[in-house]
Amino acid sequence: MSEAVVNFKNVTKSYPSYYHLTGGIKTFIFHIYSSIHELYQRRLVLEDLSFDIYKGESFGFIGRNGAGKSTLLGLIAGVLQPDKGKVAVHDRVSPLLELGAGFHPELTGRENIMLNGVLLGLTRVEVQEHFQEIIDFSELQDFIDQPVRTYSSGMYAKLGFSVVATLKPEILLVDEILSVGDLAFVRKCDERFQKFRGDPNVTIVLVSHALETITKVCDRAAWIENKRIRIIGPAKDVVKEYFNANQPKFTVPDAIHPTPPHVCWGGTSLLDCTRGPAKLSLRLNGGTADLHLRATLIHWADGTPICEWSVVPQTVLLSYASNDWTLAAQPETGNLSPISLPREDLGPFRPDNAAGSLALRLRGELHGEPCTPDVWIAVAEREAARQAWDRHRGEILLRLGRPPLPHAPFWPAGVTVRVVARTIEPRDTVGNFAVGVAGMLTACGIPARLYAYQSCAALVGIVSSIGDLLETIQPQDVIFYHYFSEDEFLPQILGLPCKKLLYFHNVPPSDCFRDDNPAFADALDRSRAQFPLFFAFDGVLANSRYSLSAVEQYFQAAPLRDVCPPCVDSYRLARLTPAPVELPAGNFLLWVGRLVPLQRPELALEIFQALSEQMPDIHFVMVGGGGQDFPHCGQKVDSAIKALPAGIHARLLVYESLSDAQLAFLYRRARLLLCTSVHEEFCLSVLEARTFGLPVATCGAQAARKQLDTGSALSLPATPREAANAIAAKLTNTRRSPSVAVPAADDTTVASLLEGLFTLLRAEPRKPVAG
Repeated sequence: MSEAVVNFKNVTKSYPSYYHLTGGIKTFIFHIYSSIHELYQRRLVLEDLSFDIYKGESFGFIGRNGAGKSTLLGLIAGVLQPDKGKVAVHDRVSPLLELGAGFHPELTGRENIMLNGVLLGLTRVEVQEHFQEIIDFSELQDFIDQPVRTYSSGMYAKLGFSVVATLKPEILLVDEILSVGDLAFVRKCDERFQKFRGDPNVTIVLVSHALETITKVCDRAAWIENKRIRIIGPAKDVVKEYFNANQPKFTVPDAIHPTPPHVCWGGTSLLDCTRGPAKLSLRLNGGTADLHLRATLIHWADGTPICEWSVVPQTVLLSYASNDWTLAAQPETGNLSPISLPREDLGPFRPDNAAGSLALRLRGELHGEPCTPDVWIAVAEREAARQAWDRHRGEILLRLGRPPLPHAPFWPAGVTVRVVARTIEPRDTVGNFAVGVAGMLTACGIPARLYAYQSCAALVGIVSSIGDLLETIQPQDVIFYHYFSEDEFLPQILGLPCKKLLYFHNVPPSDCFRDDNPAFADALDRSRAQFPLFFAFDGVLANSRYSLSAVEQYFQAAPLRDVCPPCVDSYRLARLTPAPVELPAGNFLLWVGRLVPLQRPELALEIFQALSEQMPDIHFVMVGGGGQDFPHCGQKVDSAIKALPAGIHARLLVYESLSDAQLAFLYRRARLLLCTSVHEEFCLSVLEARTFGLPVATCGAQAARKQLDTGSALSLPATPREAANAIAAKLTNTRRSPSVAVPAADDTTVASLLEGLFTLLRAEPRKPVAG
């Protein structure tokens, strides 16, 4: 082991108590007895500390504000003396505490270099040897003979860092890592700091509240709490213990369902078999020992299977050679060769198929029956396929993320934003926004990853398993978590060692679903039982002011409580080149939504039927998916359609799914958008219609009305016939306005999200809250 260059032995340090002594003579006299008593009182800061710091290591101190971390640096620097015990320092100390401390404002930069060097313990000759190097490093050649009182704060800090960084420190004391000057100089400072870390003759002692910095920079660390060292050891272990101990404490409501089983695979987005076997760590979390994994290789474009394997959770290698696929178990110990697993062939492999068309589908099975959602991983067997998957990922993320966007130059290195939702589907408001946020961050140069319990094949290579989030998260990362209904994973997510931002999409009232889907209504009730857990988040954004009011009580002390629409680019569809779809001849109403009770598609059909009696030439186009999620609601819509008179039925056109370009075509051609949602705090179709200048008629959705301008909005009466009368009058007396001008950029949401994330990074972690 290296020699100890700093030795603390039974060190105790205290400060005088100055409460009544700093209020002036009147305060002193008014509190005469307590003031005299206070003269003999001292506040204990450190008590009986003993530890060693060894030559060449990087050592960090962590703890709450006021724990005594800066006092420790003062004791090492010699500017403070212990009350008891002994502090031994065996090398020259160079403090990097306040840059430029000791500079005389009337002296020139050149004179202050000499003064500072001597204060650091060097001789004039030693300082003179490095004089030009200091000036060159500081980049202040044109100002070095000017008094430092004429320097800007950035120039002042540059000169201070250059002196310390150039004069060969032996023990470098750092109170927080400082960003000095412009970006180019910051990079130069970071390179010099990394050089110190690699020098076996330089010992670094660092105090920082940035846990990721301690983990990245330090070899060992000590956690200071209650005047003593609570734990000392490898920096990564100390930081983990500190963070876990300071996580908010909460009680999981009994009504919340246990975590369902789910597949994890290590989070890789692409299995690249172009240069050899691709490694995959398969796991099943939250299940029983009877669970097995089924891995199926498919042609992604048409979903046809090629082959599959049934395996127990383990590390496997996927290989491709001579048009043949192999999955082999990799032994965890010894130098044993991989063991090929039995394969069942299901269909031909088409090696001449379009590049980027293979995917591996994973699912958990119990007694041969699926018991987890399917998860998907992109597979590349040749370079063209790998490039195609990279393009696919970029197209999905950047299409929804709306580039070009300004780069975020001050985003901390090594910090990844983990965008999380229980379900991420591409045709859902929550899913679109989650993918859009990840794309927006990527376009801004901020590392971002997507995680979900349930996703789909369309997002292969983009969304990872939520189980991989639980295993790969780092303390410096930020979780951007989307909440819209009961999430069994929420308690686990709240225990992860990083800052967390909640995006609240609102939980609709359960009564809207009680008849159609009682199980979902019960889940909504359980969702509200989870609201007290929101205390553990560091901040909240909501899709509307109304939604924010539902959870604001849990964020009274949070640094971030704001409203942000769940749409990265509201003009995204308006910018697209429309793709024609089959349309009826003449005028038509448009309804866009999901076939769920909340959006009342059957009411839209009743209004259309009543309107048809007044306007025989009107048509109705419905774009609605999701019927499989609420079969009872879907059946009611089918029955309502079949019950329409033949003449009215002929004027109805229903699309289950359309591309964005096709939807843009409908928005451009429709006469009016009909919104029948009973309770929706943010209505995406209303916002999209507004960007096309399309008039909107809405009933029952207060938030939808707030998104409209009064000139084009129509608030409908409660009954279908009265609503039809209002729509008929609107269509008869007004013409559709010309399309609105589409701005080059709509950065409202982007600015709100970036500001929120930076606010979260700068803020102190929220204090634990008892459950």
